[in-house]
Amino acid sequence: MASQAAQYEVIEGQISYLQVKPENVHFLKRIKQDQELASVVAIGQAITGQAGAVSSAQAAVDEGDPVESFVMSIGGLLAKGSFWKATFKNGDSVKIVGRKLGENFHVTAVVDTASRIIWMQPHCERGIKAKSKHLFKCCGWFVLFCYFAALLLTALTNMPFWLNIVIMTVAAPVILLVTVGMSWGDFMSFSREMNAVASALNWPSPTETDLLKTTRQARKTGKPELPMGVYYF
Repeated sequence: MASQAAQYEVIEGQISYLQVKPENVHFLKRIKQDQELASVVAIGQAITGQAGAVSSAQAAVDEGDPVESFVMSIGGLLAKGSFWKATFKNGDSVKIVGRKLGENFHVTAVVDTASRIIWMQPHCERGIKAKSKHLFKCCGWFVLFCYFAALLLTALTNMPFWLNIVIMTVAAPVILLVTVGMSWGDFMSFSREMNAVASALNWPSPTETDLLKTTRQARKTGKPELPMGVYYF
């Protein structure tokens, strides 16, 4: 059974013929290619494969992200994707979320509804609002750290306190611009993937989805720890 929501489809079925192998994947370029093709699909049919190399402050090193790529069959449909860890098994009843490209289904997420577990494409743990809040929170803590450093420098050196404050006030925005501002578009590309998955699954407030937060909450209730890239929702 398939349903269309946002830019992704949701397919339900039982996993069979699962094959998993280690691989390096550049997710940022693949996401951007897929998002560009999504607009083309509205006009005509577009088909794409795996992406090549890309430079990203957030995404990965030059060789790409070390992941586990998988191929499996869901109700006779060939599905492919890559996660940090592909720990689902043959015989599992799941939902897969993604887009059909040619004869294959490109998987962005795999969902075990019964266990409330989701395998998500790397770097796509938060929706846009949740990611923005997290980044602004981190920026705030960084600015506080800079002013604390100004106090420490004043205590350890002969530099006047006012000068240390001026230095940190100038330095903090420059550092944030380089580390966060220049990578903002990359962060949002990953967050849009989370938005699309949450929308396809009909989750409330997709932009506020935070899989890291819901996983922490589930762990506090006694649920077992999950492998990297696997979350409770």
